[in-house]
Amino acid sequence: MKFVKSFAMLAAFAVAVPSLAAAQGGSKPTVAVLPFYNSAIGKQQQEDLAPLSKGVQDMLISELATNDGIRVVERDQLQRILDEQNLSKANLTDPAKEYLAALRLGNRPEELFYHTLAVLHSPSYRVENAGALRQDWPRVPLPKSREGLLASAGLGRQVAVLLDTETPVVGVTAGKVRPELRILAVPSTTLTPAEFDFRVTGGWGHAGQGGVTMPGKGKLDTHPFTAEEALGKSTHDIYLNNTAHWRNVPEKVWDFTLGGYQVLKKWLSYREQELLGRPLTADEVREFTHTARRLAALLLLQPELDANYQRIKAACHSWPA
Repeated sequence: MKFVKSFAMLAAFAVAVPSLAAAQGGSKPTVAVLPFYNSAIGKQQQEDLAPLSKGVQDMLISELATNDGIRVVERDQLQRILDEQNLSKANLTDPAKEYLAALRLGNRPEELFYHTLAVLHSPSYRVENAGALRQDWPRVPLPKSREGLLASAGLGRQVAVLLDTETPVVGVTAGKVRPELRILAVPSTTLTPAEFDFRVTGGWGHAGQGGVTMPGKGKLDTHPFTAEEALGKSTHDIYLNNTAHWRNVPEKVWDFTLGGYQVLKKWLSYREQELLGRPLTADEVREFTHTARRLAALLLLQPELDANYQRIKAACHSWPA
């Protein structure tokens, strides 16, 4: 309960909207209270926090309305203004707008973006559409129902927050970390913690021609891994140097690529001591750990992403001829 209260307090906020003040007249500052965005990872946490989205908004509106020094925008009026702005600014084709309107989601074009993100990160979709993806012309099926689109977009939001390294993720990089992730990419040393050597000298990168950073072989030890089958059958200890390493980086996390690059190895290649000119900071060591756990969480989400894709294929929207 303590977590729910603190999360709600951080997530709900009020913003001043000068244009609304002009529209309503008067000199009082006008305040609009927006619902908070629920970025919790995991179905149970999302369901637990969902009622707070508008509940906290209503609570703040009621509290602020007692202040005679400000003008508070009613939620219905704010929604009408946001709807108009979304419809006018959305970079969508007319058929796409008609599709959203038919699902009573014309004011939420972002649902299409997050739905697309969820589908594109489904391994099954990527296998079935490998050729189209290589040619940059993939087709993304749309759910036939409103509920289907919202459920898919919800998964897409989870993908988005995991890929956004600037946003802390409760259970992954912040708060109480999930047990299956807590054991991954743990900074370790053969020395005492106070003697932890932050220099990257494991041969992960070197300067090539024209100052281009070239990846190196690096140093890692490989062991069997049985904790999470979805993360692979082996795991690695990734060495910064001879005395320090990140313990337990599963093979599929280590091999994970984005844009054709192996994410964690690419990160290390730019931070070799001779290139960076200094040791890593403690925050940078933690960033590697956080990135590994984000990738692991994304991999563990893949069965849900595949199931979502299969549901959409079974009942997808048909475009008029």
